[in-house]
Amino acid sequence: MRITTWTSLTLDGVMQGPGSPDEDTRGGFTKGGWAHRYHDPVMMEAAREGMAQGGPILFGRRTYEQFHSFWPHQTDNPFTDVLNNTQKYVASRTLEEPLPWQNSTLVRGEAVERVAELKEQPGPDAVVLGSGALLQALIATYSPFDAVRSIVTRHADEPPEVVLPLIGRAIVGVAGERLGLMRAIFHEVTAGGDAVEGMGPLFEQTLGLLAQYLAGQMAAGRIRPMHRILALQAFVGPVFFHLRTRPTIERVVPIPIDAETAVDELVAAALRGLAT
Repeated sequence: MRITTWTSLTLDGVMQGPGSPDEDTRGGFTKGGWAHRYHDPVMMEAAREGMAQGGPILFGRRTYEQFHSFWPHQTDNPFTDVLNNTQKYVASRTLEEPLPWQNSTLVRGEAVERVAELKEQPGPDAVVLGSGALLQALIATYSPFDAVRSIVTRHADEPPEVVLPLIGRAIVGVAGERLGLMRAIFHEVTAGGDAVEGMGPLFEQTLGLLAQYLAGQMAAGRIRPMHRILALQAFVGPVFFHLRTRPTIERVVPIPIDAETAVDELVAAALRGLAT
């Protein structure tokens, strides 16, 4: 099965407290309930169709407790029966079994490892509802960060003609089929606590290591001098932009080459632009 997510997220990266004013006030958050104005018929129909697929639901502790305190007590809606009857997996280090909501299973230990085991099971896609900290842990694991850092570390003394194509292919291989993940990586999710503190440094360390490599290549005379951030954007920007926009573009105009070939060409163009 695949792991998907249904998440209320603003364009500037806020997912905290979408449902009600008192849902999550951590950090002095005062905008709770902001998502209600966007619950139009199109979105609600999409939610209903997604839940009708019958796959399991993954929760972190906080979202699970919020859902359990509200949904089982609601009537005359298309969601309560589905939520009650669907298999629910709850990642928590503090909860104990038996869990209070029917069809709930406690996921003990490292949540990412248990989710990886779930992914190997057959059946309809599982969905993460809310659960910012759990999402951040999954993003960190299934993102291209580790692959990029490993390439830069192993090939630190090799020229960009060798290193940048390897990074481009790693990004395609790890994240090319996870476009929702790609979007999430570029938003700071203000779910509070570990969700923000764990994700930001990982992103910064990876880009920082790559920027340091490019600065070293400038010092060695292998690429033309410029601000290291501009060099980083010249390389990474087109690759991520292509992967994020490709599905939308293909609905209008077919792209005659696969994603890996396209990224190879974009990397080659970046190398020409960076050449001395």
